Amino acid sequence: MRRRLSVAAATALAAAVLLAGCGAPPPSTVDDKPTLGPVPSATPGANCLTAGERTGVVRFRSGNGALLAGVVLGTGRVGIVFGHSNNTDLCDWVPFARVLAGQGYTALSIDLNGYGASQTSAGVPVDPRYDEDYSAAVALLRDRGHPVVFLVGEVIAGIAAVKAATAISPPVAGVVDVSSPAEALSIDGVSAARRLTVPILCIAAGTDEFLAGTRQVAEAATGAPEHDLMVVTSTGSETMLFDPTLEPRAGEVRARVAAFLVRYGGAVS
Repeated sequence: MRRRLSVAAATALAAAVLLAGCGAPPPSTVDDKPTLGPVPSATPGANCLTAGERTGVVRFRSGNGALLAGVVLGTGRVGIVFGHSNNTDLCDWVPFARVLAGQGYTALSIDLNGYGASQTSAGVPVDPRYDEDYSAAVALLRDRGHPVVFLVGEVIAGIAAVKAATAISPPVAGVVDVSSPAEALSIDGVSAARRLTVPILCIAAGTDEFLAGTRQVAEAATGAPEHDLMVVTSTGSETMLFDPTLEPRAGEVRARVAAFLVRYGGAVS
């Protein structure tokens, strides 16, 4: 997964970054109060899904009111919800989701509200409440018979996953936070991590601009059964850490995540 835009810039220039960057329409307003934007006509995963995979496309409602889009790959007992970085969409995680689906997991990669084929929430751009997108995705998987669910997210989705994991009940099995800042878009990741009671694995590149923030999140999660940080030595912060064609240590990253999933999720079938 590649972070294509600075979260600092996204916070300072949120409207331009979160909306113009992904092509989603801005929320409409009534009496200066934001309301939900129109549902995009875009096809979920149009740039990455095969014809067969498109049969797994789902739409569901977030707690923030937005109608979300996602794709379910695999049929295993253990579910994993993937959230993308800013200025990307569900396609960001599809390659790794395919790998895990092939290993017996059920993977749900979602378009966060305001991105891809998901509706823009009323909170964009200041407080999109992406954590509620995660909560809704977990509910969808559990309704489909997947009681054990993990959250995986990068940058803005990483920090949202940490916050979501403090509120979802029954608790999720664990969180994988990739390159998240310590604070962004009305989410204080450090405060959320201090309330975390489920295991968390944090991953960042050694040259990542968010390494310090990711480290703060990992270190703050003292109430979690595990709160580890994997720092990947790489040539640049734009390295796609899970892509073996671009990152020499991608195999190690994938193996570390796989071990985490087995440790806290048990058998996949």
